Amino acid sequence: MLPFVSIIIPCRNEEKFIGKCLDSILAQDYPKDRLEVLVVDGMSEDGTREIVERYTDMSLRARSLACHCEQSEAISARDKLRNLGIATSLPALAMTLKLLDNPKKVTPCALNIGIKNAKGEIILWMSAHSRYEKDYISKCVKYLKEYDADNVGGVMITLPGIMPLSAKLSLPFYPILLAWVILSLEQVQKSQNGLTPYLVAVIKERFLKKSGFSTKN
Repeated sequence: MLPFVSIIIPCRNEEKFIGKCLDSILAQDYPKDRLEVLVVDGMSEDGTREIVERYTDMSLRARSLACHCEQSEAISARDKLRNLGIATSLPALAMTLKLLDNPKKVTPCALNIGIKNAKGEIILWMSAHSRYEKDYISKCVKYLKEYDADNVGGVMITLPGIMPLSAKLSLPFYPILLAWVILSLEQVQKSQNGLTPYLVAVIKERFLKKSGFSTKN
Protein backbone atom coordinates (compact mmCIF):
# COMPACT_ATOMS: atom_id res chain seq x y z
CA MET A 1 0.00 0.00 0.00
CA LEU A 2 1.21 3.50 -0.82
CA PRO A 3 2.19 5.67 2.16
CA PHE A 4 -0.33 8.15 3.52
CA VAL A 5 0.65 11.72 2.64
CA SER A 6 -0.18 14.88 4.58
CA ILE A 7 -0.04 18.12 2.60
CA ILE A 8 0.50 21.28 4.64
CA ILE A 9 -0.34 24.65 3.06
CA PRO A 10 0.58 27.68 5.17
CA CYS A 11 -1.32 30.74 3.99
CA ARG A 12 -2.49 34.23 4.84
CA ASN A 13 -4.59 36.50 2.61
CA GLU A 14 -4.29 34.21 -0.43
CA GLU A 15 -7.79 34.56 -1.90
CA LYS A 16 -6.37 35.14 -5.40
CA PHE A 17 -4.34 31.94 -5.39
CA ILE A 18 -5.59 29.33 -2.93
CA GLY A 19 -8.40 28.01 -5.14
CA LYS A 20 -6.10 27.21 -8.06
CA CYS A 21 -3.62 25.63 -5.68
CA LEU A 22 -6.31 23.32 -4.25
CA ASP A 23 -7.63 22.52 -7.73
CA SER A 24 -4.17 21.35 -8.78
CA ILE A 25 -3.99 19.12 -5.71
CA LEU A 26 -7.40 17.63 -6.50
CA ALA A 27 -6.05 16.84 -9.98
CA GLN A 28 -3.11 14.80 -8.63
CA ASP A 29 -2.77 11.19 -9.76
CA TYR A 30 -1.90 10.00 -6.24
CA PRO A 31 -4.79 8.03 -4.65
CA LYS A 32 -6.99 10.52 -2.83
CA ASP A 33 -7.79 8.08 -0.04
CA ARG A 34 -4.05 8.21 0.79
CA LEU A 35 -3.99 12.01 1.04
CA GLU A 36 -5.03 14.72 3.44
CA VAL A 37 -4.72 18.49 2.97
CA LEU A 38 -4.19 20.76 5.96
CA VAL A 39 -4.55 24.44 5.13
CA VAL A 40 -3.03 26.38 8.04
CA ASP A 41 -4.32 29.94 7.86
CA GLY A 42 -2.68 32.93 9.54
CA MET A 43 -6.03 34.55 10.39
CA SER A 44 -6.61 35.89 6.88
CA GLU A 45 -8.52 39.14 6.51
CA ASP A 46 -9.62 38.64 2.91
CA GLY A 47 -11.74 35.84 1.46
CA THR A 48 -9.14 33.06 1.90
CA ARG A 49 -10.90 31.28 4.76
CA GLU A 50 -14.28 31.36 3.00
CA ILE A 51 -12.76 29.83 -0.13
CA VAL A 52 -11.04 27.05 1.83
CA GLU A 53 -14.22 26.41 3.83
CA ARG A 54 -16.12 25.89 0.56
CA TYR A 55 -13.59 23.26 -0.46
CA THR A 56 -13.75 21.53 2.94
CA ASP A 57 -17.55 21.54 2.79
CA MET A 58 -17.55 20.13 -0.75
CA SER A 59 -15.08 17.45 0.29
CA LEU A 60 -17.24 16.38 3.23
CA ARG A 61 -20.38 16.21 1.11
CA ALA A 62 -18.66 14.45 -1.77
CA ARG A 63 -17.14 11.83 0.53
CA SER A 64 -20.56 11.27 2.07
CA LEU A 65 -22.04 10.75 -1.39
CA ALA A 66 -19.19 8.43 -2.36
CA CYS A 67 -19.83 6.25 0.68
CA HIS A 68 -23.45 5.75 -0.33
CA CYS A 69 -23.10 5.44 -4.08
CA GLU A 70 -23.09 2.13 -5.93
CA GLN A 71 -21.51 1.89 -9.36
CA SER A 72 -24.95 2.03 -11.00
CA GLU A 73 -25.55 5.40 -9.31
CA ALA A 74 -22.45 7.08 -10.76
CA ILE A 75 -24.33 9.31 -13.22
CA SER A 76 -26.76 10.44 -10.53
CA ALA A 77 -23.84 11.15 -8.19
CA ARG A 78 -22.13 13.32 -10.79
CA ASP A 79 -25.35 15.33 -11.16
CA LYS A 80 -25.49 15.81 -7.39
CA LEU A 81 -21.91 17.00 -7.37
CA ARG A 82 -22.63 19.56 -10.07
CA ASN A 83 -25.55 20.84 -8.02
CA LEU A 84 -23.10 21.35 -5.13
CA GLY A 85 -20.77 23.31 -7.38
CA ILE A 86 -18.19 20.53 -7.52
CA ALA A 87 -16.52 20.26 -10.93
CA THR A 88 -14.36 17.25 -10.13
CA SER A 89 -15.17 13.58 -9.62
CA LEU A 90 -16.09 11.69 -6.47
CA PRO A 91 -12.71 9.94 -6.16
CA ALA A 92 -10.89 13.27 -6.47
CA LEU A 93 -12.64 14.51 -3.34
CA ALA A 94 -12.15 11.35 -1.28
CA MET A 95 -9.27 12.98 0.59
CA THR A 96 -9.65 14.85 3.87
CA LEU A 97 -9.32 18.63 3.67
CA LYS A 98 -9.11 20.69 6.88
CA LEU A 99 -8.69 24.36 7.78
CA LEU A 100 -6.49 25.02 10.84
CA ASP A 101 -5.73 28.31 12.62
CA ASN A 102 -2.28 29.87 12.93
CA PRO A 103 -2.69 32.74 15.44
CA LYS A 104 1.01 33.68 15.24
CA LYS A 105 0.64 34.28 11.49
CA VAL A 106 4.16 33.17 10.51
CA THR A 107 5.07 30.28 8.22
CA PRO A 108 7.28 28.20 10.57
CA CYS A 109 4.47 28.19 13.16
CA ALA A 110 1.99 27.16 10.45
CA LEU A 111 4.21 24.28 9.39
CA ASN A 112 4.64 23.04 12.96
CA ILE A 113 0.86 23.24 13.52
CA GLY A 114 0.35 21.23 10.35
CA ILE A 115 2.90 18.59 11.32
CA LYS A 116 1.34 18.25 14.78
CA ASN A 117 -2.05 17.54 13.21
CA ALA A 118 -0.77 15.44 10.31
CA LYS A 119 -1.60 11.75 10.09
CA GLY A 120 0.68 10.99 7.18
CA GLU A 121 3.94 9.10 7.05
CA ILE A 122 5.12 11.67 4.53
CA ILE A 123 4.79 15.44 4.92
CA LEU A 124 4.58 17.74 1.89
CA TRP A 125 4.86 21.48 2.31
CA MET A 126 3.00 23.16 -0.53
CA SER A 127 2.71 26.86 -1.27
CA ALA A 128 -0.66 28.54 -1.78
CA HIS A 129 1.03 30.56 -4.55
CA SER A 130 1.87 27.45 -6.55
CA ARG A 131 0.22 24.99 -8.86
CA TYR A 132 1.50 21.45 -9.29
CA GLU A 133 1.83 19.00 -12.15
CA LYS A 134 -0.48 16.01 -11.66
CA ASP A 135 2.35 13.59 -10.81
CA TYR A 136 4.12 15.90 -8.34
CA ILE A 137 3.06 14.01 -5.21
CA SER A 138 3.67 10.63 -6.82
CA LYS A 139 7.21 11.61 -7.74
CA CYS A 140 7.92 13.04 -4.30
CA VAL A 141 6.92 9.71 -2.76
CA LYS A 142 8.83 7.74 -5.38
CA TYR A 143 12.12 9.60 -4.91
CA LEU A 144 11.90 9.66 -1.11
CA LYS A 145 11.67 5.88 -1.16
CA GLU A 146 13.92 5.13 -4.12
CA TYR A 147 16.85 7.22 -2.86
CA ASP A 148 16.14 6.86 0.87
CA ALA A 149 16.27 10.66 0.87
CA ASP A 150 15.39 12.94 3.76
CA ASN A 151 14.06 15.71 1.56
CA VAL A 152 13.09 16.01 -2.11
CA GLY A 153 11.58 18.76 -4.22
CA GLY A 154 10.85 19.75 -7.78
CA VAL A 155 11.82 22.56 -10.12
CA MET A 156 10.02 25.88 -9.75
CA ILE A 157 9.02 27.83 -12.83
CA THR A 158 7.91 31.42 -12.20
CA LEU A 159 4.99 32.48 -14.36
CA PRO A 160 4.86 36.02 -15.82
CA GLY A 161 1.83 38.21 -16.39
CA ILE A 162 -1.02 38.83 -14.00
CA MET A 163 0.34 36.33 -11.45
CA PRO A 164 3.99 37.43 -11.08
CA LEU A 165 4.41 35.78 -7.68
CA SER A 166 2.85 32.46 -8.62
CA ALA A 167 4.83 29.44 -9.65
CA LYS A 168 4.16 26.21 -11.41
CA LEU A 169 6.12 23.09 -10.61
CA SER A 170 7.16 21.37 -13.80
CA LEU A 171 8.41 17.82 -13.62
CA PRO A 172 9.76 16.97 -17.08
CA PHE A 173 11.45 13.69 -17.85
CA TYR A 174 14.95 15.15 -17.66
CA PRO A 175 17.91 13.53 -15.94
CA ILE A 176 17.19 13.32 -12.26
CA LEU A 177 19.42 16.15 -11.08
CA LEU A 178 17.87 18.59 -13.53
CA ALA A 179 14.34 17.82 -12.45
CA TRP A 180 14.78 17.18 -8.76
CA VAL A 181 16.92 18.12 -5.81
CA ILE A 182 17.43 15.17 -3.47
CA LEU A 183 19.35 15.91 -0.28
CA SER A 184 19.75 14.88 3.30
CA LEU A 185 18.45 17.20 6.00
CA GLU A 186 22.05 17.92 6.97
CA GLN A 187 22.82 19.01 3.41
CA VAL A 188 19.77 21.23 3.36
CA GLN A 189 20.79 22.84 6.64
CA LYS A 190 24.27 23.55 5.23
CA SER A 191 22.89 24.53 1.77
CA GLN A 192 25.52 22.24 0.28
CA ASN A 193 26.46 23.18 -3.30
CA GLY A 194 23.86 25.95 -3.12
CA LEU A 195 21.13 23.44 -3.85
CA THR A 196 17.89 23.33 -1.93
CA PRO A 197 14.58 21.97 -3.16
CA TYR A 198 11.58 24.19 -3.72
CA LEU A 199 9.32 23.47 -0.75
CA VAL A 200 9.71 20.27 1.25
CA ALA A 201 8.75 16.62 1.01
CA VAL A 202 9.99 14.68 4.03
CA ILE A 203 9.41 11.50 5.97
CA LYS A 204 7.65 12.68 9.13
CA GLU A 205 9.44 10.40 11.60
CA ARG A 206 12.88 11.54 10.45
CA PHE A 207 11.93 15.19 10.37
CA LEU A 208 10.55 15.20 13.91
CA LYS A 209 13.95 14.04 15.12
CA LYS A 210 15.20 17.42 13.89
CA SER A 211 12.69 19.20 16.17
CA GLY A 212 10.52 20.65 13.44
CA PHE A 213 10.78 24.15 11.95
CA SER A 214 12.52 26.85 13.96
CA THR A 215 10.30 29.78 14.96
CA LYS A 216 13.21 31.93 16.16
CA ASN A 217 13.98 35.14 14.28
